[in-house]
Amino acid sequence: MNNQEQSQQKSSEWLTYVRETTALKKAGQFLAKDKFGTPVVLEWEIVDQYSPRLTEKIKSLSEPLVQTYVQQEVQFARKFPDAVANEYFLKPLAPLFTNGVEKVDWDVVTQQTRDIFQQFFTTTDFTKLSATNDIHLFVVAKDKDTGLVLGMIQFFITPEYAYGDIKAAFYGVMPAEQQRELEKLLMCPIFRLLPVTKRIFLHTRVTNENAIKMYGVWGFTQFPGQLAGWPDFEYIAEKANTLQQIAEIFIE
Repeated sequence: MNNQEQSQQKSSEWLTYVRETTALKKAGQFLAKDKFGTPVVLEWEIVDQYSPRLTEKIKSLSEPLVQTYVQQEVQFARKFPDAVANEYFLKPLAPLFTNGVEKVDWDVVTQQTRDIFQQFFTTTDFTKLSATNDIHLFVVAKDKDTGLVLGMIQFFITPEYAYGDIKAAFYGVMPAEQQRELEKLLMCPIFRLLPVTKRIFLHTRVTNENAIKMYGVWGFTQFPGQLAGWPDFEYIAEKANTLQQIAEIFIE
């Protein structure tokens, strides 16, 4: 058996493990506490790749995603205005930059960026972007008393990934809640749901300095990526244990 065949077999074993582990229970919740000791409910759900629920789920969580990505993209546009015309989500804003960055109306940029992401997260059929055997696992942070959504993360597993690899895809926390360390709480449940997880990886904007610093504190390290302006980071479970230790104290 060659290396490619061995890799495909390991990937198949990983997908089988994930599906068998979550077969009896497709959703649930944990009770955690934020940085200040305030109770937070972490609801999780496995969503089939072709189910309408996938699109419905992302649409229902659009507000923390829109606010997070608008904040992130406007920050990038301020530092790299010359790159705007070549960026997937920002290129419609290029006409606003034609007279130089000193003439840019940043209020208009922010509003138009919000409109772009609002449309993307609420009108896209995400089942068409999903492939056979993809697995989507969502974790949503909610206020224990009011049920209001505070933030979310989408974990993504595909046949292309090695055994134990998970990507943190869509990931956002409401700006007003970003001092509570909810981002860390959202990341941790994966080690309770899929305890053999070996590696979590993600990318963020090069200008998202707060997030990059945060990931480093948790134990993420940067590795070579393929997208300009989007540095990649990975959390290797054998080398770091911050997230595992936090997950151990969650109450089901």
